[in-house]
Amino acid sequence: MIEKIILEGELCGIVVQRTYVPEGVTFITEKFEPLQLGLMLRTVNDPVKLHHHHNVQRNIVGTSEFLLLRSGSCSVALFYKSESKIINMGEGDCILLLKGNHKIDFHEDTILLEVKQGPYLGEQDKDFLE
Repeated sequence: MIEKIILEGELCGIVVQRTYVPEGVTFITEKFEPLQLGLMLRTVNDPVKLHHHHNVQRNIVGTSEFLLLRSGSCSVALFYKSESKIINMGEGDCILLLKGNHKIDFHEDTILLEVKQGPYLGEQDKDFLE
């Protein structure tokens, strides 16, 4: 299952549960999103051909994060303006965070794989609100 999280009319996140199986190559994000999220069901007879990507300069405002739960469980709380939503996640689930504030509470020891734009600017990169 795919769940698009809309808060205050804005796409703030996308959750892809481990049980979702795409049909072929499926991109979940729109082309204009700063971080693209797609899933591929590829067969042995459908390889990804040797390729490279052009050195295209992009102007990206903000930071998107992609989290994949490799093991464990957690709750991700998303906040945007006056709305919020809590998403419970388990092993194999993933979430793309696009907009707003977020926090994560862990229900057990958890391993997360995180992907976001770089370079990381340390203290200049985020504010803690609690």
